[in-house]
Amino acid sequence: MLCGGIKILELPREEQAIEKRLTELFPKEWLLKTAEEVGFLKRDRKVDPVVFFWALVLGFGVGVQRTMAELRRTYKSMAGHTIAPSSFHDRFKPELIEFLKRCIERATSEVMIDATLELSKKLGSFVDVLTIGSTILQLHDSLADKCPPCVRLAAVGT
Repeated sequence: MLCGGIKILELPREEQAIEKRLTELFPKEWLLKTAEEVGFLKRDRKVDPVVFFWALVLGFGVGVQRTMAELRRTYKSMAGHTIAPSSFHDRFKPELIEFLKRCIERATSEVMIDATLELSKKLGSFVDVLTIGSTILQLHDSLADKCPPCVRLAAVGT
């Protein structure tokens, strides 16, 4: 089971941990609330945003080139009902982009929390790390008027 009760297939035991982590990271309630906030959830509810999310995320394999028709068939098999191509294609709008951005933000923030918890007590308070490089690059002479300070620094290194 995945996608908040939508049956796709029974997973082998070792993959159940991945399924559990994904559904904890993106619970059905959070997906619905976020889809509504960004305007992705439409009143007519022809497309279930939870199923759409999982079809989009899990519908593409590594190195596999898929078409919109194949993605729609994936949605159909996960949702258990058909949807007109136009209704499916109409979901690929800025609202979907915002919805997916929020999903990525959630995933990255959760990963950061998990990584921070694994750090020692002294390093655990760090959230951001700034690194400064001191590499000196020599620019072409034609760029001297566009980046004079850079050219002067490059000249020091030669």
